[in-house]
Amino acid sequence: GAPAVLATPDQRQAFQQKKYDRAVELFDLIHTDHRYYPESRLLAAQAHALNDDMKKQVETSEQCFKGAEKLEKDASNDKIKRYFRMVAEICSINQARHLYKRGLYDEAINAYDKIPKKSYKWPYI
Repeated sequence: GAPAVLATPDQRQAFQQKKYDRAVELFDLIHTDHRYYPESRLLAAQAHALNDDMKKQVETSEQCFKGAEKLEKDASNDKIKRYFRMVAEICSINQARHLYKRGLYDEAINAYDKIPKKSYKWPYI
């Protein structure tokens, strides 16, 4: 099904219809300065993974992580900071899981090692 995080009806429909390239096109419309940019990268990374495009999945996950970290740093209060910290961690966790699923175990271990041990979203396998 469609991801449970922010998505417009068009983006959600593209996911449901397994039109992942179209979903990515729609997610790419979110500007890097927009507060929903990290989520757009998270969902685009998931679409790339479903298309078996590991290179783009890794690149987009990194954009998600960096975008969320920037917004966390610029956030005006602790609640918003925590939210963007969780988005950044979800991006890292998803990347590690995709690497693991592809049998790239050394890369997966390195990705898991980057996740803070006090993570809000500590991964489980």
